[in-house]
Amino acid sequence: MLLSTEGHSCEFSCKNSDVIKAFCLFWLIFVNNDGKASSIVYESMLDKSKEKVSIVADENLLRELAGLLIDREVARKVPDKNDISNTIIWLKKDFPDDCDYCLRSWNERFKVDINNKELDSEKMETLRVVTTHNTLIKRILMWTQRVYINSKFKNYDPTSDRDEDLPMDLDHLIPQSKFGFNWGERNDRLKLDQIDSQQEKNLQNKFRYQRNVIGNSLGNYRWLASSDNRSRQDDPIAENDNDKNDDIWFNFGTDVDGKFAIKAFNRIIDKDQWTSEDVKEMQRAIDLRSVFIFEQVASFVRENLFDIK
Repeated sequence: MLLSTEGHSCEFSCKNSDVIKAFCLFWLIFVNNDGKASSIVYESMLDKSKEKVSIVADENLLRELAGLLIDREVARKVPDKNDISNTIIWLKKDFPDDCDYCLRSWNERFKVDINNKELDSEKMETLRVVTTHNTLIKRILMWTQRVYINSKFKNYDPTSDRDEDLPMDLDHLIPQSKFGFNWGERNDRLKLDQIDSQQEKNLQNKFRYQRNVIGNSLGNYRWLASSDNRSRQDDPIAENDNDKNDDIWFNFGTDVDGKFAIKAFNRIIDKDQWTSEDVKEMQRAIDLRSVFIFEQVASFVRENLFDIK
């Protein structure tokens, strides 16, 4: 389009709408510098216009541009299916037995080690960034919850930037009051016996200062109608939410009986006082759901933009 305005011939003939959607998702989620990416795309198209009389903007061109942005390091690497599978296996492992009330720090999250071999650090960095960046979280959930949003709010315009036009809230599944409580209440909110100096250190460094990283990440969020959010308050998640929001729930074996992960979240929400195991289960449930939701976007991008199953 930009080239056409400057007198160059550029025909847009991308007939596969999924490729266009995948390129838009790639740009919205994986590009880390819009300005530089735009310049690179424009310069690339300008170079092509010097070589050819007419440029055809088709599926192949969009794929080429996406690869170029990754090569030029203005877009993050997209983890592949094996990366995701190995991450799930790793997340199901228990935390070290000697670490009470431990949550993984931002740098430790998705630092997957399979058979003493660490996965591609840049791809795992993508997972860390995307699942903790508030704007990216909102974008991902807009896509993965599009069925719910379209059915619930038929007149909603997602391009509007006016807060009053937003009929839904970004809702914490495990309420913030559960994990972000005033630290002076810790003896009431955590089941603590007599603790030694090392346990106290873990409690401060591995829980107190890490809990908001986990609690405010992708796996603990959903878009929920504002009226439903007000009704819910800090109550457990309604069991029939998987019927309304079946695009954001999953079964990764977090439940012994193999049912929806809603049960895994509600077991934690229902408790007024958490044990060390509850804290670990909080991270496990949130991280597994983070990976599940992320993979819905990543797999769509891989299959339609990079032709990788």
